[in-house]
Amino acid sequence: MSAGTISPGIPDGEGNIITDLYAGNDACDNDDETIFKADGTGSQNEGATKCDPDGEQELGTFAWSFNATETEIRAFGDTLGLSELSETNMVVTTILIEDGTSYTVTSTFGH
Repeated sequence: MSAGTISPGIPDGEGNIITDLYAGNDACDNDDETIFKADGTGSQNEGATKCDPDGEQELGTFAWSFNATETEIRAFGDTLGLSELSETNMVVTTILIEDGTSYTVTSTFGH
């Protein structure tokens, strides 16, 4: 993942509003890899830096698929809006509703 945002922002409990989810992550989380293979399978791993040096490198596998128009991707039990898919980027959008507020979470993945 190379970027992650949330709109509207969420309070951090200290008077600040968080909109950049990527910046708030630890570097060991930001370098994690999610690999989508052409056969509809995928895998996740810790990337170059593991948060727990004694933890597993491989985090697991998953199945994924596009909808008929390739505007949505289904993975991890969720349907994600696919706002960009190019040779270098995949941008997915998820709508979360919590306590009656709708939040748009946008995640950018590079490859």
